[in-house]
Amino acid sequence: MKNRALLVCLLGCLCGLAACATTNKPRTKQNGMSAQSIATSVATQPLRDLNFIRTQIPPALAQIIDPYATPVGFECSWIYYQLSQLDEVLPPEEVRRASIDERSTAERSGAIVSEAAEDVVRAAGSSVMPARNVVRRLSGASAAEREFNKALELGQIRRGYLRGLAEGRNCGRARPKNNR
Repeated sequence: MKNRALLVCLLGCLCGLAACATTNKPRTKQNGMSAQSIATSVATQPLRDLNFIRTQIPPALAQIIDPYATPVGFECSWIYYQLSQLDEVLPPEEVRRASIDERSTAERSGAIVSEAAEDVVRAAGSSVMPARNVVRRLSGASAAEREFNKALELGQIRRGYLRGLAEGRNCGRARPKNNR
């Protein structure tokens, strides 16, 4: 009972610190998720563990068997069409560049505290179900998650292959933009 009260107190303190550290800027993948999306994720985690809520594999990813297969229409417009289909269902590609972190010490500290609070909230939400790994395995949630992650991986490989193919065919820089 004492440990539970300590955990709740610690969780409350971390959430309070995270709230103090947040800014009015919209959150992106770079600076974390919004509090609402974290709360939704934590609240639905037991349902995902029991495989009641399952993330569906988008058709654009489900059809990929060989990510290195030559596209049906080997024209630039067809390659760009396939790329646009993948861009809609995949997360944006990350381009890593060497950069200097120009945030102040307070902003960097706030980001660290916010990430720690997010980790604690996720861990607390995941620990609600006893023997979670066994439940996930028996319910099929682990297999479904592996299948979904494999589809994402194949989609990212396919997108990279198609980008290279377009570059090799000198398709030009006139690729349609989709704000990603």
